[in-house]
Amino acid sequence: MTLTDAIRRARDLGCRLRRERHRLVVEYREPLPDDVVEALRRHRDLLRDRLLLQDILDAMLDAVPEGADPERWRACIEPLSYFDDAFGGDLEEGFLCAWFWYASVYLPRAPFDLEGWGRVEEPVEFYHSIAEVLRSADRGPSLDVAFDLVRELYRAFGRETMEALSRRYLLTEEADS
Repeated sequence: MTLTDAIRRARDLGCRLRRERHRLVVEYREPLPDDVVEALRRHRDLLRDRLLLQDILDAMLDAVPEGADPERWRACIEPLSYFDDAFGGDLEEGFLCAWFWYASVYLPRAPFDLEGWGRVEEPVEFYHSIAEVLRSADRGPSLDVAFDLVRELYRAFGRETMEALSRRYLLTEEADS
C-alpha cells in the first residue's frame, strides 16, 4: 500500500495522524485493518517527516526575515498540498519534492558519494538538474529518475536537513534519541 493509500484509508476510518516530538502518533476509534497498520508502520518515518515539514512550513509563514515584505515572503511559501497537487495527489512524491525544495540549502556542497549512484562531483549543478526536472513535473523516465535520486538524497541526508530546518524555524532539536 502506498503512502497516499495508507493516509487516505486511515483518515476514512476516522484516524488522526500527528507528530509528538520524535514519534508518529496514530489516534483511532476503531481498530484499523492489518494492511493499513502495516502500511502506516512501513511509512512511519516518512509520515513523521511529512508532518514535521508541514509544521516547519507553517512556521516559515511567520518567520519573515528582517526588512522583507511579509506578503511577498508568505507568497513564496507553498504548503505541502501544493506539491501533492503538482504530482497528481501522490503524497510521497509531493513530500519528497517539498523536502527537496526547502531542504536543499542544507544538502552537502562538497563532492560526496550517493549510494547506488556513485560520486557526485558538482553537487550544486546536480541539485539544479534535479530541480529542473521536478519543476517540469512531466511524467516520464526523467521524472522517475529525479524521484529516485531525491529518495536516495532523503535517505542519506533527510534526518540532518529536517533537523536543520527545525532548528531554524521551530527553534527545536528534532534529533532522534
